[in-house]
Amino acid sequence: MLKNLEIQDFRGFHRFRVPRLGRVNLLVGMNNSGKTSILEAVDILTSQEGFAPVWLALRRRDEVFPSHHAGPYPKEVDVRHLFRGHALGLGSRFALSARAGRGEWSMTATVVDRESEPSTLIGSTPWDLKLSLVRGGVAGQESRLPLDPDGRPRASSSLYELVDRRPLGRPGFINATSLTAADAAALFDLIVLTPQEDMVLDAMRLIDPGIERVAVAAAEMNPRFERGGSKGGILVRLKGFDDPVPIGGMGDGVWRLFALALAAVRSSGSVLLVDEIDTGLHYTVLREMWKFLDRCAKTYNVQVVATTHSWDCCQALAAICGEDVSEDDVVLIRIEKDREEAVVYSEQAIVAAAERGIEVR
Repeated sequence: MLKNLEIQDFRGFHRFRVPRLGRVNLLVGMNNSGKTSILEAVDILTSQEGFAPVWLALRRRDEVFPSHHAGPYPKEVDVRHLFRGHALGLGSRFALSARAGRGEWSMTATVVDRESEPSTLIGSTPWDLKLSLVRGGVAGQESRLPLDPDGRPRASSSLYELVDRRPLGRPGFINATSLTAADAAALFDLIVLTPQEDMVLDAMRLIDPGIERVAVAAAEMNPRFERGGSKGGILVRLKGFDDPVPIGGMGDGVWRLFALALAAVRSSGSVLLVDEIDTGLHYTVLREMWKFLDRCAKTYNVQVVATTHSWDCCQALAAICGEDVSEDDVVLIRIEKDREEAVVYSEQAIVAAAERGIEVR
């Protein structure tokens, strides 16, 4: 678990600090205050996949250059957007660090001159983007990537392939659309006939108690199942119905809890990052959702960091505080523009704010 987080010159932050993180964390704040950027920072810092989480962050926001060539990877990501001010030059740098259970973690990204620091990567451009990771005082493997001065990587195709072919293990960062039906099917296949499958079904039953089983239809048997995001290949057996029902026909709430629960149980020993966690969910489900996530976090040693704009979501979180939730397990964190440190609410403060109607968002 990360105990805190410090950010320097990443995205819109110059210097920013989250002084305390718990096991379950909810980030609140105005639009464009940097909540999603904090999720990205945690994802980059905790991942061991080099450039993969960096590329995924840029792709999620469509921060790409217009394509001038055909091919399976027609767009190149624009690295400049990761640096404060959306500008790049020699010496440009952002840094992320945190205190973790096994010592200090840090990740630094720096634009360096290839002539002064030779790279083993082949390229004719003068700059490299260098990623350096240190965990518990031990330096990890350094990653380097040739760049054009405009922030265009010179190895985009190979990097896209690296990201798209990586093993589907830790889901890491999810939002309302990032977990495709193909991803969900692959993750579900890993938990079939295990206690994790039972937990996923428990989450789905928060909306429809009649759900008995979930199955993945073979692609060749179900033409609706597509890698592009169709949900038709995932089927649900309902009590009282002879034929299975496509999960896509049960509404966004069931799909959202299915994807959220899958990501939670497959994030064992790691961090689950959820942007706009209440998307697609009615307010009456949110309290039970938080109780489910708290149970998953404890059972599988998962640290949850999520964002919301919803007052209902904050109230639902307050409702579970004190209900079999140990001290410092739950933290609400408010991000404010032009402040260098987040405002952190303990469990008692979350409950008090909800009872008195105090605005914390």
